[in-house]
Amino acid sequence: EKWIEVDLSEQTLVLWNGKKAEFATLVSTGKPAIGDPNNTYATVRGVFRIYAKHVSATMDSDEGMGSRQNKDKGLKPGDPGYVPSRGDGVYGVTKRRGHGLFKLRDVPHIQYFHKNYALHGAYWHDVFGIPRSHGCINLAPTDSLRVFKWTGPEVHPEWHGIRTDKGTTVIVHK
Repeated sequence: EKWIEVDLSEQTLVLWNGKKAEFATLVSTGKPAIGDPNNTYATVRGVFRIYAKHVSATMDSDEGMGSRQNKDKGLKPGDPGYVPSRGDGVYGVTKRRGHGLFKLRDVPHIQYFHKNYALHGAYWHDVFGIPRSHGCINLAPTDSLRVFKWTGPEVHPEWHGIRTDKGTTVIVHK
């Protein structure tokens, strides 16, 4: 069976076909490389299966999430932990507009393996081998295409994406 190994300590990804390594490359995982994904941008560890593949898509930090978090926690402007939101009179004053937020269009070869964690191409940097993402596993665009074509299930040439419960296994470890 084909499977993917991601080594967080070494910042590498290896494509395995049974016991035979077929391809290896440097990646950039969440920062810090080894940390608690609940409290940092560290990449989640464990054994997963790819559950969705997209040829490309927009990925963002979900700017509206701040207002939902504030409401859920009953926070108001000035409270510790309050996240500024558009139209609250604080957004753009306490933080630079967009500080800590991102919106990346046409991110290539996205393969989700756990919740919002994905393998995908990263055209916005070229320092693979160093942790720097918000939890995803960044690959050079040419490497992400190779991995995307190698993993199952195959995306039909006329389709933009696919969901599955039988995708390639992804093992992420220290």
